[in-house]
Amino acid sequence: MNNIKINWKELIESQSIYRADKTYLINSIFVGGLLICLIAGFIVGAVVIKEIQNLENKKLEQKSYGISLIQVKKDWQIPLGESFMNVAKFYNLPSTLLLAMAIQESDLCLSNLAQKNNNCFGILGGEMNFKSYYDSAISAARIITTDKRYKEFQDSDFTDLTALGKVWSEDPKWAKKVKFIIDDFQIK
Repeated sequence: MNNIKINWKELIESQSIYRADKTYLINSIFVGGLLICLIAGFIVGAVVIKEIQNLENKKLEQKSYGISLIQVKKDWQIPLGESFMNVAKFYNLPSTLLLAMAIQESDLCLSNLAQKNNNCFGILGGEMNFKSYYDSAISAARIITTDKRYKEFQDSDFTDLTALGKVWSEDPKWAKKVKFIIDDFQIK
């Protein structure tokens, strides 16, 4: 019989190195896989962020001022919107003018200042207090139909939004925004 002498220490050390190499290889594959997942996640995340930015840019291109189309179509039909339209009719204004102004000025009375002061039209920078939203609509209608500063608007049979916007707002695009709300949101 051959006497085979096994150097157990060498065998254990060689196996440890093999195991260490195998573990290193497995760990390398695992870390590599994680890196691939992270990179893929960043790419997917970047694509999602880009799509969100594209959607936001489209909203800006559509000039959705202050309030979403869905919200306008839903909110303008509520009694508040109807009461604004009734006030406008009483003062011989276009029926949707006060409603569009309230949407532009306070997101149809949803802004904090409008809710705090019942001021949906930004009268006196929104700081003027009213008993109700309805009272703020009456005040806005009285101002634009009787105040001499609005003579050009009054002389246009209350249709020249540019003339109204020059006095009502410091925003040079105010008239375009209100017209957009009336026309493109098709508030009739």
